[in-house]
Parts: sequence; C-alpha cells; structure tokens
Amino acid sequence: MFVAPWFILGGVAAAAGVILIHLLHRRRFRVVHWAAMEFLLQAARRSRRMIELRDWLLLLLRVACLLLFAIGMARPHWGRPGASGSRVATHLLLVLDNSLSMNYQLLGRSLWAEAQDRAQAILKDLPPESRVSVVPLVRAPTEVVRCDFGPPEEAADVIGALFPLDRSGDLRAALTEIADLCRRFPDPRQKRIVILSDFQRSQSGMAGLAQLVQDLPVTPEVIPIQPDVPENTWISRVWIPERYLQPGGSVRVRAWVRHEGSKPREGVLVRLLVRGNVVATQPVDLQPGQEREVEFPPYSLSVLAQQTELSWLDIQVSLLPDSLEDDNTATILLPVFKTSPILFVDQYGRNEDPAAGRYGETFFLRKLLATSFEEAAFGLVGQAVTLDELSPSRLGNTRVLVVAGVRDPAPRLDLLADFVREGGNLVVAAGGEFDPVAWSRGCGPPCEILPGRLLPHFHGRLPLPGVTRLEPFQLDVSSLQDPCFRIEEFDDTELARFYQPVFFFQAVEVDLAQSSGQSSLTSAKSASETTTQAATLAVASGSRERSWLMWRWDLQREKILPEKTAENASTQTPDTARPGQHSSKAEVQVLARYNNGLPFMLERQVGEGRTIFITSGLFRDWNTMCASYAVVVFDRLLRRLVDATCPRRNLATSDLFRLAVDDPAGESWQLVGPDGEMRPLVPEALEARRYGIMIRGFPRRGLYHLVRYEGSGGGGPSENPGGFGANAPANGTRQARDSALPVLGRPVEDIPLAVTGPAEESVPDYLRPEEISSQLGQSHVLVNAGSNDTLTGRSREWWPWFVLAAALGLMLEMGLLARASSHGEARS
Repeated sequence: MFVAPWFILGGVAAAAGVILIHLLHRRRFRVVHWAAMEFLLQAARRSRRMIELRDWLLLLLRVACLLLFAIGMARPHWGRPGASGSRVATHLLLVLDNSLSMNYQLLGRSLWAEAQDRAQAILKDLPPESRVSVVPLVRAPTEVVRCDFGPPEEAADVIGALFPLDRSGDLRAALTEIADLCRRFPDPRQKRIVILSDFQRSQSGMAGLAQLVQDLPVTPEVIPIQPDVPENTWISRVWIPERYLQPGGSVRVRAWVRHEGSKPREGVLVRLLVRGNVVATQPVDLQPGQEREVEFPPYSLSVLAQQTELSWLDIQVSLLPDSLEDDNTATILLPVFKTSPILFVDQYGRNEDPAAGRYGETFFLRKLLATSFEEAAFGLVGQAVTLDELSPSRLGNTRVLVVAGVRDPAPRLDLLADFVREGGNLVVAAGGEFDPVAWSRGCGPPCEILPGRLLPHFHGRLPLPGVTRLEPFQLDVSSLQDPCFRIEEFDDTELARFYQPVFFFQAVEVDLAQSSGQSSLTSAKSASETTTQAATLAVASGSRERSWLMWRWDLQREKILPEKTAENASTQTPDTARPGQHSSKAEVQVLARYNNGLPFMLERQVGEGRTIFITSGLFRDWNTMCASYAVVVFDRLLRRLVDATCPRRNLATSDLFRLAVDDPAGESWQLVGPDGEMRPLVPEALEARRYGIMIRGFPRRGLYHLVRYEGSGGGGPSENPGGFGANAPANGTRQARDSALPVLGRPVEDIPLAVTGPAEESVPDYLRPEEISSQLGQSHVLVNAGSNDTLTGRSREWWPWFVLAAALGLMLEMGLLARASSHGEARS
C-alpha cells in the first residue's frame, strides 16, 4: 500500500524522459567518413562493446534511481494499516470496556487501571496528525465529556476521566458506533480499531458479531484484560416475602449468596443491616459454582413516631470486601405504613363477637395479616367495618378494600366504583350473607365493578345441619398460573399436594360470556374516555388533578422507565406502563378455576384500579381453605396488591427516574449518593407546562436520597443534570466544584431510592482468545492476549530504504562516470 501513490506516476514520467533523452542522444550524430581517422577504427571496435555496456548500465541506474526515489516518496508499507509502528497519520478507534466487571482487583490494581494504561500507551505511539475516537462500552445517557474525533491529547484526558459504571457493556452497540464513526470521518484514511475488554461470557451483544466485524474497514485488534485466576463472591438477590411492614410487625429477609472460583470459601460472613446498623450476622460455607440461601431471623419493627402515612426502611445485606467489592452489598427499600393499608368490610363489622361465636367473613384473613404473633394467637385482630360506615375520608388512605359476606352493595356501590376507578384495589368475596342477585347490579352501567353478571343460584351446598349430600370440589392446579398461587421452589407435583386438602362446598357462578361482550366494550370505552379527558385536563392546566385517594399523588408524579424506552419518556403520559395494568382496561382474567371448570378467582381492570372477585367465601362455612396452609394465597394476594400501590423505590442502575415538581423556580433538589456526594439537579420541561426532575441512570448501586430543599439556594443549572458517565479529571476540578456548592435551605422532602446493578457483571467467567476469535469471526480479528504491543504482524514502512537505494544508485552512477573519465584521460 502507498500513502502518496501519485509520486509513482511522477517517477514513471521522469524515467520515461531519461529513456527518451538517451534515444535522442544516440540519433543526433551523423556518420562522417574522415580518411585521417580510418587507422583508429580498429582500436575503437575493440572497446565499443564496453562503451555500449557502460551506457546501458548508466541508463538503467538513472531510471532505477528515479523510480526508487518516486516509490520512496509514495511511502509504501506492508502489514495492517495503521498498526503500531506506522508513522502514517491514523484514525484510531478505541473501544474501552468500562462495565462493572472491570473494577475487579488484582494485587490492589483494577483491570480498568490496566486498560487505561494500555490505552494511554497506544495513544503515545500514534504518528503525528492522528485522530482518536473513544467509544466506551457503557455510554451514559448524558455525558460531560466525550471524544468522537479528536487529537490524542484530548483522548488521553477523556480516558483518564472515564470510570467503570455499574452496568453491563454492549459490544454490538459499540461496534455499530465504530462503523458509524468511520463513515462520518473518512480522513485520515488509515483506520485502526483496538478493543480493550475483559470479554465476559455473559456480556451483552456478544452473539452473532462476525458479520458486523467483517463489515468494518479494517481488522480489529482485540486485547483481553482478564485475571489469571478469577474468583468472586457476591449477593445475587434479596427477597422479603412480606412486601411491606407496619410498626409492631416483623419481616423475614432472605438473601442468596453465590460463589465462583477455583477454591471453596469457608465462614463467609453475611451481615444484615437495617438503617445502617448491623442487626444479624450469619456465616456460610460456599463451594465453587454454588448459590446458597441465607435466611436471617425475623426483624421486628418497634413503634415509630413517623409523621407520614408511608415511610421507607432501608435493608442491606453485605459481605466482607473481596476482589470485586461493588457487588458485595445489596440494598432494598421496604414500605412501612403508619396504619394498615387494608380495610376490611364484612356483614358484622364492629358487631362481631367471637365469644358468642359470631365471626365476620373476614376474621381469618385479619388474623392471617395480624402484625404480631401475639395478636394472631390471642385473637387480637383488627376490626372490620360495615358497608354503611364507608366514606371518602375513611377510604382516603386505603389501598386495598376487602368486602366479603355482604348481602347488598347498593348503599355504597357508587363509592366502591369511584374507589376502583381512582386506582384502588377492591377484593370482593362471597360467603356470609352474599346475595348474587343484589351484587349483579354492580355489573351494569354506570358502576361495572364486577367481572361479569352473577347467576342467581349457587353451585354446590353448604355443610349445614340437615344436608345429607355434599358435592365438594377442588382447585384445578393446572389453572393456578398467577404468582400468588405459585409458591416459590414448588414444582407442579408439590403444588398439587399443597392444594389437595382444600375442598369447596359452595361458589357463585359468573357469566363470563356476557362479561366479554357488551359490558366489556362499554367499560373499555368509558375508561378510555375518562383517561383521555383526565390527560387533556392535566396538560391544559399544567398539572394533573389530584385523586381523592391521597396516596395516588405519589404514583401520579413519579415515573420509572427502563433504559431502552427512556429516550421516549417525554412522549408518554405519566401514568402509562404502570405495573399490573393490562393493555385493555376492561379485560377479565381468570386467575384460578375449580376442577369443574368454574372460575374461583377473577381479575378485572376498572379505570386506574382493579377488582379481584373470589367466587367462594373466606370463612370455613364455604370451604376449608382457611383451615389449611393454602390460606397463604390470600396473604400473598393482598400483599401483592398493596405493593402495587406503593411508589417504586427499588430501581436498576439503568432505569430513568422522573419526578414531576410543582414549583421549579422555588425549589432546589440534590441527589445524595451512597458515598455522600451531593449532585444538584435542575428541573426541566417534561411536557407542556409541566416540569420535573430527571435522573438518567445511576453510576453505582446503593442507597440514594433525592432531597428537596425549601427555597432556591441550590441554584444554577447542573453541569451534569441527573446523568452520569464521566468522572472529573484527576486534577481535582470536580472536587473543587462540589466544595463550592451554595448554602442550601431547609430540607422538606427526602425520597430514598435503592439501586441494584446487573447480576451478570458479577460472574467471573471470561472468553478465551480462541473463543473471542470464534465469536467475532476467526478470520476478521487479531487477538493479542500477551504483551503490551497490540500486535502480531506490525506494519512496516519501507520508504526510507527506497530513498537510500536511490541515493546509492546515484553514487554508483557517479562512480561509473568518474571511472570512464579517468580512462579517457589515460588514453589521451
């Protein structure tokens, strides 16, 4: 290859000119016969051959010198274009893996530090006038600094400012960006692509890259940066079955610890921290490739003097530091309610008298959800109310309303319908004095709170005195696909055994055919019109009208989007994509059936809320469910419904968090990270006359606090509003800016956020060099797993040797001419 091939054309033209001059020189002499010189002809014939040979040699030397000089000026080189050692201006495209796994420590030095050093060494070896594009595998949504096409000095600063982010890298996206940069910046024509990564086996976008690599303009150089003996222990997940907590109650924290490596680990200390205080520790022994469950003793929460109805309890499970410290902790936020978020309504309410054997239909359910063992054991369960006692003020803080055993909902049917449309969860159960004819009024306009019309007769008989023939039926285990029925770690055989002791004596029949017909269409149209009118009113007024359900405001002003849909956040309404909502508001789902085909539990979306209808009762008269372990289904159902009404506080590092604000000019916001660093956030426009705070992902896992301060003392636009991506340069510029933050006012709101990172980044399983070649296309990638040089097959430039050969040729020509002249003088 030649850098300046046009010099070759000039050399060929000059050589042709020399040959032409030589030929013309031979033709310009005429033969003249001179008698006096005839006697010299014999002597001249003897040296004629030597003279002709000398002339041909001189011609060849002159032509060769010109051609060699022209080739040298064209600067030829062999090998990979742009490789190390080339002194041709090069466009270097540098792919850096800055995912979490690059924080792996080896003898006190991280893989990321090694990658930075190698990248800096490559930059120092670039020829003059080269340009560099730096492409990190984890590209932050909002970056402070980046280098798409800049000098090596600028690229060195950007590389020094980058740091590993708690997210997974995407090599496919990086190579796609590389191809785009090559098209955008065609000059310099010399391209060089270098990939620095640990090449985790679980890395995103590794499959099917051969064609993409083949389409690149040059062969990439791959430099794996991997530990020699990888080993890691981490918290893979944390789960709290109770989902929420009340003062006086307790929760069980379960954590899973995983270990990968060549050797087992004994006595790994797992700690449970609540609000930063260690409350329990448990040692575990781990084998390579093993994941062990750790269940801590129940944690009881004493009575708290909290001012708000809902607060949050931060719970953390941690390990002692190892080679990858970032994944040794997992934080989860648990909702804590000041009062019970569930309100029970049955046929007796406060007139219930257990001493006289007068139990309301919801008694066993209230006992199941008692906040302490003492309450459950001694029957000190919360009281229910009657339907007549319901009012908007009583329902204002209610998230789940359970109505069971009530004869006729007519006195409060409109209130029940409004409660569901506004976003509440209504659970209706038969049993007690339930009258299907009276409740069927709730199926038609304008209420439509039940999943369908109820048939006037019951299926089956109650085991009352005088009844001689019972026809009990059971649950169809194959229909139990809802999470509240699927007990963790139970297979189908164990589930069948678990629900086998449950018998049902009587149930309400539901006409599902009519439910999916006119009623559903009417409800869908009504719900759609209501939602559209509410959204239009919100945009026109500049703020969304608050629901009379006080807890709904937190859900309306917050929005969380995953990474892939975050770019379209500004075009979506704040209430879209809520968990648990279906595409069709009026869709009826059968969550469970009996073995006779009749539905046991149905769910229907109504407005912003949902209705769960249980066709049998909750007390022992209608079935034996409350007398078996299967009663846990009701506990799981209610806790799941309560959890769905809570603002989402457990996020991923890649999630976008959006919070609407009322007074963007009079409020200041700060995001406090796990290390205590404060980052100012500036409200920005979300939609027409609507402002909010945008946090576009998080740099690391842990507990964050979004704090609102009274007044505008936090002032000024942030240089990195809500984003992350590049750290400040190492000269302390960032620290100086943070230390100069203005004085803040009084904090008036604190929104905690628990952030977790990707689990796949913790697995220390790396591709071998031959596997990398296979993944990226064996004939289209050069893998160097050894030295700091990026290359086998360095590119060599040969132009100095051609110029030297031309100079030697000229010296040889001068020697021949000098020798010829000396011979001529000697003869004379």
